[in-house]
Amino acid sequence: INNLSKRREASVTILFGEENAPEEEKIIVSRRIKDNGTSGYASAYYLNGKTSTLSEIHDTLARYHISPG
Repeated sequence: INNLSKRREASVTILFGEENAPEEEKIIVSRRIKDNGTSGYASAYYLNGKTSTLSEIHDTLARYHISPG
């Protein structure tokens, strides 16, 4: 989130797999962070377009030997 812009949120998406591959062969991980002003930040994670926990994302990626480290 850039303090110089008026945007109060940011998001990033990472695709694991080939862009043209069938959906069942892709893993798409997204995170959205929103600045709530004085109350801090809210963060949401998505796995293949569905709301997910960070633990669920780590577990899914671990099956393919991808670690958060």
